[in-house]
Amino acid sequence: MFGAFISKDTVFLAGLLFATHPLHTEAVASLVGRCELLSAMFFFLSIIAYRRSSQHTQNTTLVALFWHAMSVILCFFAMLSKEQGITCGGIWVCLDALAVVSSIFFTPRNIVWKRVITRFLVRQSITACALLSIILWRFSMNGRMTTNSGRFSAAENPAAKQEQFLVRLLTFTYVAVVDLWLLFVPYTLSCDWSMGSIPLVTSLRDGRVIAIILVPILFILLWLKLFPSRRERFALLLAACLTCVPF
Repeated sequence: MFGAFISKDTVFLAGLLFATHPLHTEAVASLVGRCELLSAMFFFLSIIAYRRSSQHTQNTTLVALFWHAMSVILCFFAMLSKEQGITCGGIWVCLDALAVVSSIFFTPRNIVWKRVITRFLVRQSITACALLSIILWRFSMNGRMTTNSGRFSAAENPAAKQEQFLVRLLTFTYVAVVDLWLLFVPYTLSCDWSMGSIPLVTSLRDGRVIAIILVPILFILLWLKLFPSRRERFALLLAACLTCVPF
């Protein structure tokens, strides 16, 4: 998937780092973590299948439809393993959008734009219908369960229970900053970050707001300065989509 933008050696090293990173011990520290492993496996398989369905230059329409259907089925399995698995649909959209944008820079100027846009819209229509069907089925299953199924208590997810939008926004954004910090300094790890493990960010005067502001700015600066080529920037942007969209 990243091979179109960066070298295979870089892709291999990144995959090796991902597989051996200490942060992933959180997912295997308890038996319940198996849902995250299963969801991640089906999540990545779904993205690979969707990527193959987009390669119309090598595949016939029938083969492309087969891989598209497989990506939907794998997405369904990812969602059954853990609800966040449904977010791989967002990655599908990002993949197609990046493919359209990259074609502007990396393909000859005689490209037929009408065909590219039409194919993009058709694929997104199929994706929207598939995801809507899965989500409706999931909601129908919730209705058949007990009244408390799928609901989090304030202790399990304090930020989600906050009435103030600003508190929810700041806290969830700070959680992303903490996750990014753990990628570089995996010192304090836990298999369960509920029960107020990360205090709420309740005010703009909170010192942690500085980190919330600086991290995106730092990311943009690194994106512009350390990765001068367009292909590398697209690779980093795709990696950011894989990180942010599921979150």
